[in-house]
Amino acid sequence: MFRDTLDAFIDQLVSNTLAYDDQELQLNISKLKKGLGNDFEFFFQHIIRFQTAHGIMADLTDQEYIKGIMTLLSHQVHDLKVLNGIYTFRVDLVGHENSCWREIAIPGSMSLADLGYMIQMAFGATGEHLFDISYRGETFICDSQDQYESFDEPYAADVQIGLLKLRKNSHLDMTYDYGENWQFKIKVTGVHTVRRLTKDTDMTFGEGAGMNIWEDDHYDFDRYAYEPKAVSKEFEKNGWDISDFTDNVYDKDECNSDLLENFYNFKTGYEACEPNFFDEVEEDDFGPLN
Repeated sequence: MFRDTLDAFIDQLVSNTLAYDDQELQLNISKLKKGLGNDFEFFFQHIIRFQTAHGIMADLTDQEYIKGIMTLLSHQVHDLKVLNGIYTFRVDLVGHENSCWREIAIPGSMSLADLGYMIQMAFGATGEHLFDISYRGETFICDSQDQYESFDEPYAADVQIGLLKLRKNSHLDMTYDYGENWQFKIKVTGVHTVRRLTKDTDMTFGEGAGMNIWEDDHYDFDRYAYEPKAVSKEFEKNGWDISDFTDNVYDKDECNSDLLENFYNFKTGYEACEPNFFDEVEEDDFGPLN
């Protein structure tokens, strides 16, 4: 009963707002309809629900309610490219640019950290180390233990790709694992507008080549590229099968088949807040904690 009543109430507010006699409001509605296509109805209803909840809590007047709707719509029209842009990138492993590279596509509505997770997946990283992405002199960091508050750099998960004003041939840089120092060069190869609201299912891996990185062994990875026989002999001498590393190469179909499942494992691992042990214990358990 409650849900049906609420849905009917929201539907009525949607109809009333769409018919509201205001030139600026109607202009922004028209722009969003054109930009979002079939997704406009769902998106507009989401705005109405948000503003309605705010209106109830803040006890807004009719004029204040409509003004809030107009502000929200104005922001979304301004950021429309974020909502319906698909960005494509070519990512090269520094030092192996011609032999180890990947193509990636990701919606502009997703974060810079999300791009970092996709790059890790594309190169076979395990997501166990810090990384950062730099663009135009600014570095954005993402810390897998949610310790980013101890750094001065902005948090990559708070930055939408579409708001960076990337253009074709824009360049970014990524560092993964500050101990091993894996470096990646990221180049924008295209910015594509689609007439619908983009979703995480628009993430895809494209063409690519080369081995996946050797986690925690950048030194031998580099050596193998130039001295494969020598490194193979050393591995054999130590009882290791070199093929366990060299056969682990990029596979576009395999990456795409488990993209969403593995992607959200990465995302949760980096972004989920982990409780601090000392915030949870009681003083009586261990005596004073000072």
